[in-house]
Amino acid sequence: MIRSIFTKRGGNLGTNGSLAFIFDRKGVFTVPKGNLNAEDFELEIIDAGVEDIELTDDAFIITCAVEDFGRVQKKLDEMNIKIENAQLQRIPKDTTKLDLESAQKVLRIIDEFEEVDDVQYVYHNLEMTEELMNSMEE
Repeated sequence: MIRSIFTKRGGNLGTNGSLAFIFDRKGVFTVPKGNLNAEDFELEIIDAGVEDIELTDDAFIITCAVEDFGRVQKKLDEMNIKIENAQLQRIPKDTTKLDLESAQKVLRIIDEFEEVDDVQYVYHNLEMTEELMNSMEE
């Protein structure tokens, strides 16, 4: 099924690991903000091997090296912090900006991949520009 999507859309399937240089494999945790004090939380969790903490409106997004995944998870458990989501992800080392039409085509292909039952995750390095985000809302 995956091969047919690539063929239908004019792409090709690379060999296993051929794009590994584009992504870093990281542990990513989503923790609800709740009543946590951001500064105190960051100071306590950083010792577990956290590389980055991003605070959104309602959650902390914590990133760590793959080898620190277990330590960060254990520390969150010790702190009695509810983990909303914890998984290993591929994070692009750099993003690629495309013109609007090409970017929309890539997003349509991503949607097709995500509809395949056997596909668990789809990673890309497409830069999500404001223009592209606005076009998706239309």
